[in-house]
Amino acid sequence: MLNIPRQFSLAHYGELIAEFAARGYSLAQFQVNSQAETGSPKLFLRHDVDVDLNAALTLARFEKLQNIQASYFFLLRGPFYNVLSEKGETIVNEIHECGHDVALHVDLSLYDGNLETAVMNEIDCLARLFPYINRNIFSVHKPATISIGQQLSIWNLENVSSETLFGRAVEYVSDSTGTWRYVHPLESSAFQTRSDMQLLTHPIWWACEGRTPREKVEASISHNQSTITDLLRRHLPKLFGADGNITG
Repeated sequence: MLNIPRQFSLAHYGELIAEFAARGYSLAQFQVNSQAETGSPKLFLRHDVDVDLNAALTLARFEKLQNIQASYFFLLRGPFYNVLSEKGETIVNEIHECGHDVALHVDLSLYDGNLETAVMNEIDCLARLFPYINRNIFSVHKPATISIGQQLSIWNLENVSSETLFGRAVEYVSDSTGTWRYVHPLESSAFQTRSDMQLLTHPIWWACEGRTPREKVEASISHNQSTITDLLRRHLPKLFGADGNITG
């Protein structure tokens, strides 16, 4: 009988991917101009990192233990983390060392005018610190900024939500806002017909404690507050008194 995990946790994430494997799916990487292949159906496993780098690392480590390879997309100009910081560099490098693909997640609402140039500039910036970054693909943050299937006019570079990347229709399923927005992936038409699927998950919903999206966000905030305090002690030790608390 099909096991349909309804909760968002690392254990249930492992169960979810195991159901795809049992159905005959194989994990596939995003590639420009990839063509339909005969044989097993493909699962394109994607993680957009919107909020929490620590959650992304936790999920990446779990996937490594489960022999799962995915594609992680990081914001260069995100409001909640900085991949160019020492901590950010360390986390992204470890995620790559876990065997995962790394690419750009771009917020196009920050730009006016030539979006193609904006995407290329962000990729070039990331590539200086992370030379292994996949320079051929990107994902869009706040996808309503452009049509979900829009292909920007960039040579040899594609939005992973564009059908032109695959050369065929591939069903898209997402856990945006901590719920299955369209359909549970195991109840999708693609899964029922053993067709290719792009599965987008966000690490914060799977790697943070709590049962509801609110509880998970609160857990992320609490963990990051502790991290910020540790950074203050390391980089601004004069702020702290002998009792370990901030003085004044």
